[in-house]
Order: sequence, then C-alpha cells, then structure tokens
Amino acid sequence: MFLIQAGHQSSTHIAEGLPEGRADGVIWSPGDEKPELLEQRMAEAAEHDAVQAVDPQLYVGLLEDANPKRLPEYELFDLPLPPRQFSARRLAGLVEGILDFQVELPSTHLIAPTVAVSSMTDRSAQVALNLAETALDLADEMDDERPLFISAAAERSVLADSESVDVLLDELTTHEADGYYLLFEIDPSIDPAGQASLLSEALYITYTLGVIQERPVWVGYAGLSGYLYRAVGAEAFAAGWFQKQQWFSTGHWGPGGGGRAPRSRIYLESILGSLLIDAELMPARRQRRDANLAVDLLRGAGALAAEHAEGGAVPDDSRSVCAAQLFEVCAALDDRVAGDLDIDLERVALELSAAADLYTRLGAAGIELDGRSSGSQITVWQAAIEEFQDRAGI
Repeated sequence: MFLIQAGHQSSTHIAEGLPEGRADGVIWSPGDEKPELLEQRMAEAAEHDAVQAVDPQLYVGLLEDANPKRLPEYELFDLPLPPRQFSARRLAGLVEGILDFQVELPSTHLIAPTVAVSSMTDRSAQVALNLAETALDLADEMDDERPLFISAAAERSVLADSESVDVLLDELTTHEADGYYLLFEIDPSIDPAGQASLLSEALYITYTLGVIQERPVWVGYAGLSGYLYRAVGAEAFAAGWFQKQQWFSTGHWGPGGGGRAPRSRIYLESILGSLLIDAELMPARRQRRDANLAVDLLRGAGALAAEHAEGGAVPDDSRSVCAAQLFEVCAALDDRVAGDLDIDLERVALELSAAADLYTRLGAAGIELDGRSSGSQITVWQAAIEEFQDRAGI
C-alpha cells in the first residue's frame, strides 16, 4: 500500500493523486494544513475510499526552537511542551485530547502520539513508552473500532546501535498493538556506509514487527526506499513530493532557511531514483553514445516519463506534474510486492542491479549527475539489504 505523506504545498497533489489512483491514501500533517481545510480535505478523500490517518506530530513539542507552522492552531498541546506535561497525572489528558481530535475526523486509522527517541537509556524513550501505553489503555475505553497504531520515531543515534534497536523492539512487542507507524532518521547526506548501517537496522525493525510479530507496519517519510520496507514486511510506505517528506528528522522543524525553489526532477522506476529534467534527463535524451539509453531510462510508470519517451516538445514539468510522476512510480513499486519475503528480496536485488547498470551507462554517456541524482542510494540499498539479511539470519 502506498500512502501520500502530506506536507509542504501538497494539497493539490493529493487532490489529483487519489482520484487518479496514484495512491491508496494519505497520512495527513496538521502542521501543514489549516484545521478547517484538513477536515474538508479528509472528507473529500473519504469519497474516494482512501486510507487516511493523521500524524499527531507531538514530537515537535519537545523541540526548543521549532518552527511549529500550523500546529498551534489545533491547540492539541503546548509548544514547546513543558516537562511536567509528561507526568503520570497529566499524560492521560494530553493523549486523550489527541485521540479525540482524530476520532472526530474521517480517518480510517488512529495514530498514537510519540516523541523522537534519541537513546533507549534517556528520558525520551520512557516518555515514548508511556505515550504508547496510555494510548492503548484509552483505546480500550473508547467506543471506536478503528485500528490504533502506536508510533516509534527512531533518531539516528538509536539506529546506529544494534543493542538499542533490540531494546526498542522489546518495548514495542510488549504491547498488543493493532499496528505500528514507524519513523526513521536516515539522513541521505551522511556517508554511504553509515546510511547503509542505519537502513539495515530500520529494515530489521520493520521485518520483526511485520513478519515475525505479524502486525501491520506503516513506514512514514520513506520516499522510494519504501520499496525496500515493503519487501521486508511493511504493509504500507509513505512518500511526499517535497524532499523533507522523503526522510524523517525533527531537524525539519527548525527555523526556515529560505532559498530558491528546487529545480524540476523526474522520478523514474527504471533507476529507482530521480534526474534533473533540464541538466540530466534532456542531455540523456539528446546524446548519441548510447542509442537505447533514453528508452531504457523512461521505460516504466508515469505519464511524464511516457511523454518524454515520445520525444518531441519538452513536456510540462510543473510541480504538480512532477509530483504525479513520483506518486505513479511509488504506486508501481508497491504493486510489485508479492508478500513473500524470499521472492521480494530476490526481485529487489535484481532491480537494484539493473538500476546500477543504468547509472553506469549514464556516466559512460557523459551525463554529469549531481549529488541527489548520482545513484549512490543504489549502493546504499544493496549494502543495507545484505546487512539486514545477516542480522535477521535470512
């Protein structure tokens, strides 16, 4: 199942993506929607039988200098949250208010609030555990049949330590949760070996909860790497058009830095990544060193890819068109998952190898790629899968 991760300037993309069948549903972001518009847009999505849930985004409450965007308009919790709010006496009221807010919306699933965990030995871990336990206790008292997913937001420091991951899993599997909503901090700017190590642990968490524990697992802010999470047992992954909707970090809630609008990108099923349209895809279309390169790159999902494959005039590369292309690629990758671990991992390995070959051909054809287009994520994913298989004994 592919879900759109709502966020920065995403409303138009969601309105178009659901009727067109580019996604199965949405994980909504209160921080990016006015309260009255959130309810309206969720009602519209419900008309398309969309899967819907709201990420409560309580993890923003612990940040000292956060840019809370529209969160204060909901009055769900103070920003920043004072430490006393997490006392046993106050916690139930905090969680109850957040769950009641979701109950009143046309969501199909409820998501328990959580905080980002930086270490399994510090206060953040205990607060996250208390929030999950309180949400489950309150759900037992609620007259509501919707599944309640407990949340876990693992920062890089937790994923970097396999013993901490084991402790986290021990805590998560203590509860009889209906499912899990997982957020992993895997910064694409760190070195590839570090990324691979973090991703392998995230895959192990997903596998343990989804396959061993046989519970539904949703991985938020996954981007195209959601394909890997689905292959190891996740029921759903989420991706949004804006770059910060493709990997999780509380740092995304820092003061706005401004800057210019991003250049147009096309996400391609063939390379499991993206290319800048003007500086990378168009030169690949024009070059003559590899006659079949453009055809092979553009083979796969997406109307924008199909238009480029036809040649001729340059297609519309507006943000909504590029977002639609990303969502179609994500939906196509999701459709490939068979639900059999061995089959899915074998297929992913073959497709990563094929994608790596295309990146090699891009270089041989003289196409210079920037950092986000370089294909380095393919190497990261290959290494992460190998590390995950060793960790899981597969």
